[in-house]
Amino acid sequence: MIPEQYIARLRQLEAELEDLRRSVGHTSAHGPTHEISAGDEVRPAVMNSGTLLARQRALNFEDGLDAVLNNTSKRIDVGVAAHGASKHTDRTVKIPLIPLLPTAVSDAHGSLNDRTHIEAADGVDTSVYYAMLHKPIDYVNGGFTLKFSLTVNGASAGNIKIQRVISYAGEDADAATTVVMNVTDGQVAPTAANTSKLYTFTTASDPADGEMVFVKIAFLRADGVVDTNTDQVSLYEAYLEYTRDS
Repeated sequence: MIPEQYIARLRQLEAELEDLRRSVGHTSAHGPTHEISAGDEVRPAVMNSGTLLARQRALNFEDGLDAVLNNTSKRIDVGVAAHGASKHTDRTVKIPLIPLLPTAVSDAHGSLNDRTHIEAADGVDTSVYYAMLHKPIDYVNGGFTLKFSLTVNGASAGNIKIQRVISYAGEDADAATTVVMNVTDGQVAPTAANTSKLYTFTTASDPADGEMVFVKIAFLRADGVVDTNTDQVSLYEAYLEYTRDS
């Protein structure tokens, strides 16, 4: 429902527009793009004051529209805001993952300031469990892509041993759980202290309708063989990507 104040403003603008048309003695209807021909007297009035254009922009509240004054073509284009063709074809959706365990902290790490994160100290195994998600209603196929950012508090060379687990399960208590990703290996640590590095992992398996999605990220810092990095690792933003329906 459109708020009453916007309806009142629209009515006021309609009245002002009608007054403007009368003042120039021109009331012809324009096309969908509000085209103004070379001999149209409305053009100078709009361009000189800028009032109607400014108010049109102010009324574009969450409607995805925009008004652009096109001097070259002598018209005001009112329609979808300017964007590239990729916006029509990119159907990638990001779902932020919310950690349940362990508790996140927000101490500063250089320029990263106080963004919340989970710390995994050297020599201590740390598992991060995220809140479950239902299969998105607009999910198509192709599985999920897991992405997360890591930082270290030093410049130690070596790998970080990380386990990534994604599983699907139905809502029924007796439903079987299907593990679609369970990989443990050494990942190259960020090369500079307090600098975020993005890690990406994919799975092609699709959840069934009604299934829930579970995610776990574990840092096996007590390994000492594969995990050769001696810095404290901090896990920042984690999310899943998937392709939505068109």
